[in-house]
Amino acid sequence: MSLCCACSGLCLLVPTASADLIVIANHSFENEAIPPGYNYSLQDWIQDSPATAGTWHPSADDFDLSTQDGNQHAWIDGRIAQQLTTGLVLGQRYELGALFGARSGGAYTAGGSLQLWAGGTVAYGDVTGGDLLGELIVNASELVEGKFLPFSTVISAPTSGLLDGELLSLRFVAVGREPSIDNIRLNAVPEPSSLILLGIAALGLACFGRTGRRMRLGWSFVSRKSHLASRAAGHSIVYCVPPPTLVD
Repeated sequence: MSLCCACSGLCLLVPTASADLIVIANHSFENEAIPPGYNYSLQDWIQDSPATAGTWHPSADDFDLSTQDGNQHAWIDGRIAQQLTTGLVLGQRYELGALFGARSGGAYTAGGSLQLWAGGTVAYGDVTGGDLLGELIVNASELVEGKFLPFSTVISAPTSGLLDGELLSLRFVAVGREPSIDNIRLNAVPEPSSLILLGIAALGLACFGRTGRRMRLGWSFVSRKSHLASRAAGHSIVYCVPPPTLVD
């Protein structure tokens, strides 16, 4: 995106805004540090029943550990869910993503459905009384043996209705035996209008005011006398990039 400064004709390149990260408790499954191996516990996530999910601290024989986020990930043989502290915004777009892994040797290569919900309550790995906004489906055939790969999708919230402000929830449903998942993330994607405002703000930072000495901007001169008279009248003079040349 580029914006032009009217007084200088200079166009500034404004970088795209980054998405706003929504807090997910234990999103990378590092909250409960365990020695190499696995357990049947997933802090901050609700399982459908005991012993159907847990934390795994794998070895280099299981995965290329450089593709995993941190030291641990989750193995899931059923359903898990978590209600977030962030409410839905009507018309908002959300980016939902995660790392999906396939164990070396081809064992336990499975996918699943990572879902975004609004409203309702979370219990036994399910969201009851809520509305499914969308899901990220990853199939076993999309995975690479011994590695974690990133997957994501963009989900648009409804523009009207009764869900405004209802708490968001995440739910994962395993498809196959014990899929491995890591670094679950949810971002609020900025709208184009927000990017325009960001560009205007960036342009404003590039413009600045000067007081005191006489200044020359291009072929225009502002005398100290006229500058002080404008300030006394309550007006302000704003100079834009490139920086003006100071004249003693």
